[in-house]
Amino acid sequence: MAAAPPASRPNVDCLTRATNRRRMKLRPPEPTTLDFELALDFLPADFVQNDIRVDDERHLLLATSHQLDILSRARTWFLDGTFKVVHRPFVQLFSIHAFLENDDAMKQVPLAFVLMSRRKKKDYKKVW
Repeated sequence: MAAAPPASRPNVDCLTRATNRRRMKLRPPEPTTLDFELALDFLPADFVQNDIRVDDERHLLLATSHQLDILSRARTWFLDGTFKVVHRPFVQLFSIHAFLENDDAMKQVPLAFVLMSRRKKKDYKKVW
């Protein structure tokens, strides 16, 4: 049997958008304030490590127990702050990375994440 001509095949980008629109109906709504309840049904059991409050701000520490174990054994940590991937009420995704070695290869991987709603010194101190 011959394959269908290219023009008759569905467009992959259109299928992806349609699938994502359908999945959005199953997701909880995006928070608009910091007074939201975490929908833990959508996260691994031990992924939310801490819900840190500083004044009226909120920071969520996210990592599995295994990831924290790897970080505890790492000799050096690398820190990164990313701003464009988060939406209000959060302003920064702060990540902690370490190098992992497998056979002869080494790779830096992110192991812990903090969704931060403010970036003051006292917030970082509380997160640490």
